Amino acid sequence: MSIMWSTVCFTTYLLHFQLKYLQGNIFTNNNYCAISDFFAVALGGYLFQKLGLKLMYYGSFSLGLIGGVGIYYMEYLHSNGLTHE
Repeated sequence: MSIMWSTVCFTTYLLHFQLKYLQGNIFTNNNYCAISDFFAVALGGYLFQKLGLKLMYYGSFSLGLIGGVGIYYMEYLHSNGLTHE
C-alpha cells in the first residue's frame, strides 16, 4: 500500500509540475485539471463502493496501461512523421 501511495503522490506531483509546459493558458489548464480531479475523485469513490478494492485496482491499472500504450503509440506516430499536422 505504501508503494501505491508513493506512486500516486509522485505522479500527481509530476502532472501538476508538467502542467506549465502544455500549450495554452496556464490558468485555464490548471482549472481544467482541477475540474477533472474533482470528477475523478467523485467517480472513483462511487465505483470503489460499488466494485470493491480488488476490482478497482485491476480497473485502474488496466486503464493506466491502456493510456500508457496510447501515449507511446501517439509518440511513435509523431516522431516518425505519420500524423496529419
